[in-house]
Amino acid sequence: MTEPIHKKVAVIGAGITGLCCAHQLTKSLGADQVCVLEASNKAGGYIQTDTIDGYQCDLGPNGFLDKEPKTLEWIEELGLTDQLVRANDASAHRFVMLKNKLVELKPPPAFLTSPVMSIGGKLRLMMEPLVRAKKDDSPESVWEFAARRIGRQAADNLVSAMVLGVYGGDAKKLSLRHAFPRMAEMEKEHGGLFKAMKAKKREHQYDVGTPQGPAGTLTTFRGGIGAFTTAAWDGVEKSVMLRKNVVDVTRTDDLYQLRCEGGTVIHAESVICAIPPHAIDSQFDSLDTAISSAASKVDCAPIVVVCTGYFRRDVGHSLNGFGYLVPPNQKKNVMGCIWASSVFDNTVPAGKVMLRTMMGGAIQPNLIYDSDETLLGHIQREIHPLLSITEPPDFIRIYRHPHGIPQYNLNHQAVLDQMDGVEKKLPGIFFTGNWLRGISMNDCVVDGYAVSAKVSQYLAPN
Repeated sequence: MTEPIHKKVAVIGAGITGLCCAHQLTKSLGADQVCVLEASNKAGGYIQTDTIDGYQCDLGPNGFLDKEPKTLEWIEELGLTDQLVRANDASAHRFVMLKNKLVELKPPPAFLTSPVMSIGGKLRLMMEPLVRAKKDDSPESVWEFAARRIGRQAADNLVSAMVLGVYGGDAKKLSLRHAFPRMAEMEKEHGGLFKAMKAKKREHQYDVGTPQGPAGTLTTFRGGIGAFTTAAWDGVEKSVMLRKNVVDVTRTDDLYQLRCEGGTVIHAESVICAIPPHAIDSQFDSLDTAISSAASKVDCAPIVVVCTGYFRRDVGHSLNGFGYLVPPNQKKNVMGCIWASSVFDNTVPAGKVMLRTMMGGAIQPNLIYDSDETLLGHIQREIHPLLSITEPPDFIRIYRHPHGIPQYNLNHQAVLDQMDGVEKKLPGIFFTGNWLRGISMNDCVVDGYAVSAKVSQYLAPN
């Protein structure tokens, strides 16, 4: 029988959140006291970059917003600050596809003459300050909130497209309170969105975003977003064990025992579970079946990312922008298309351009099972005419993520309450990851810092 390995802390999962926890805890406890168990053969989760034939392809997110101090602090500690690359000015131009045409999203007053909504829809949106705030705490979807405050047309054409772009999700199913908590807070604290934006400007808090995009500057690294997780992995490599799938977690006296496929056994005083909900099966059932029960309540939207490269001469559109989103009411297969080579420099060979097309999501999950030929057919029919592309792509890479983005549906508070109860019942075990308290890279880093602090407090001598 394999001799158990003794550690202060065992981290299950080497995605961005698990790596963040490991980074913080190895600083305070030492690398020899922390063990990171990763089921796959590579750390970093979806935050990876492939560079092929001069094309820089991000498998998942293509960057992060440079507004979170914890993320920037970690980047500095990893020695990556001088590798940061901020998005080009073109990224300020964002579009939606309506009736097979691209319409730019513009701030007021230009918004008033934009064809993004009818005159009636714009008048309804401008009535938002007159709408009474919601008084009760009953669950409300993102779409219901938007329709109530700014009208159904804005909810369909603008907000539903935004939800697809962020979550790959259905605005009619996602919980406003959990998916977009700042919007809920704006109404609760100020009575409405316009009033909240005015108040924040008076307080010199300009982090309110615009119709063109979120607040903060989209940022990546030289070599792509995957450079971040590569550096994070390098920083804790001595603590990471790859191809270690945890199949059983039990508790004896003051120690947790983690058994992996292949026989490896870890004994730890504290455990951080940083794996996605679909990976949580029965391994924790001997501790509390509420864990797998809560995880099973979280749906994940499958996402297909298709990177296509073209000769610049074969693309008639200027590509002067970030890209475009497609509202669900347009009944298309493409959710959105990022003009990747316009967003960041030095990501494609000279004389080429690249698009990143997203398909699938919560509204059309079965598209992930379509063949490569079918997916490329959707691009040829729906994108090529819009962008005046005259020739087939010179470069193609397709990435399928069956469990792509967690969906914070209307039952999400019950999930959080259930997991809070588990942590109170099981001292020293903590759960984190993008399925709980925020899906963005910044959210994951913030939660990684917070959970690491809880572990340090738990392990601190009385």
